[in-house]
Amino acid sequence: MKYILTSLIVGALLCSCATDDLTTYHSHAFVKRNVRSTQTKMQLQKCVNDYRGTHDVGVVAALDVTEESKEQRYLLIVPKGNQSNYTGSITDYRINRGAVLQLDDVPRLTDLLKSLVANWDVERSAKEALLWEFSTDPKYSEIKLADSVAFTFPSLTIYASSFENGIGIIMILSEHGRTQSIEIDDKEKIECLINAIERGVTKANELKL
Repeated sequence: MKYILTSLIVGALLCSCATDDLTTYHSHAFVKRNVRSTQTKMQLQKCVNDYRGTHDVGVVAALDVTEESKEQRYLLIVPKGNQSNYTGSITDYRINRGAVLQLDDVPRLTDLLKSLVANWDVERSAKEALLWEFSTDPKYSEIKLADSVAFTFPSLTIYASSFENGIGIIMILSEHGRTQSIEIDDKEKIECLINAIERGVTKANELKL
């Protein structure tokens, strides 16, 4: 703390009296640094029955490798970038806003999506309702409020409901502090997403750097 205050004071004094003939420099080279590096390989996955209506949400198979050769295989659920143009490239999607889906968590998500497909054409009375919820969040974002209560910041959330007038689905992506909502209003889009996720798991396990 003493070093930081001294640096700030020295910097302020030098800046206050700087002239065109003076270049100030205060070295921080002796301060220890945290250094890390990661290589990431990605590949966009498409469902078998790929069509224009399914492109709002992308699935990317990914592999991270650290300098210690530790590997992490996962999926990214990514929003489309330019809504009016689609080329089939990974650059069509905002991978920097993608939500991480660990491979171990995939069955929970696909089970929910398959349940939506199975219930899509089910007729319900005005007295009935069926609702779904899925969320995943990084553990560091959890804030414990009590022994049995915690507040989280989900990176991927899906809410769905089935009432008399049909099914409504919304997907919310917020991995990096920017929230984007995507409505899914077509059964074929859900089927395509399931297929792309399942293909993505296979590809993620095959990726090599």
